[in-house]
Amino acid sequence: AGYLKYPAGINYSYAAAAYPAFGGVIGSAFYNLGTDKMPVRNPSHPEGTGQTFSANDMACGMTYSRMLTDRFSVGITAKFIGEFYEDETAYGWAVDIGTFYQTQFKSLRLGMMLSNFGPDMKFIEQSYPIPMAFQFGMAAEVLQDANNRLTLSLLGLHPNDNLEKFGFGVEYAFREYAFLRAGYRLTGYSFKDIDKYNSEGFSFGGGISVPVAMKKVCLDYAYTDFGSLTSLHRVSFGFKF
Repeated sequence: AGYLKYPAGINYSYAAAAYPAFGGVIGSAFYNLGTDKMPVRNPSHPEGTGQTFSANDMACGMTYSRMLTDRFSVGITAKFIGEFYEDETAYGWAVDIGTFYQTQFKSLRLGMMLSNFGPDMKFIEQSYPIPMAFQFGMAAEVLQDANNRLTLSLLGLHPNDNLEKFGFGVEYAFREYAFLRAGYRLTGYSFKDIDKYNSEGFSFGGGISVPVAMKKVCLDYAYTDFGSLTSLHRVSFGFKF
């Protein structure tokens, strides 16, 4: 579970759980993206009518994944989507499909996902496509012994309605108990324009994983620099059993 407060009064929260079953893993998740109250404006009242409204997007999904070989696994998620803007609503569904491959080159592993594959949604009288995206990631350990682990990762995101995004990250773990993390994310502008247009940049944070009654309690925190916008603080909490 986690909670994020974005700039401009936008809030994001999520909760997820997974359990081994039916020869694989079954999972469920809930996501909500909402805004604080905003003033209603129109041409005759540009400063506001005195009324307010809010917007909320939500999605809930079920996932099943399993290993097809000792190195290759696949998963699929079916999710229900709802959008709510005061008295107007829109509903739809979509599917995410992902794969994971553990290569034979040292600890290198690869992951790919196609998200939001589904029919158009209809809001009021107008239909519009759900934004699809393709993601690719890789990670590998560059240092690993009995007490220490250092992992490098790379992520690429290609949405069908926006510019590509790329991310680089590093995680240090001490006895899989304490963690330090750092990363950088950029948008697919030409490199000479990155500082001008790329609002999201460096991130850093850490976490702990503490054994409690044959389970593990995990607490993580991350800080993201959004440049001229308000910085972002991410907090997540979880159980492993």
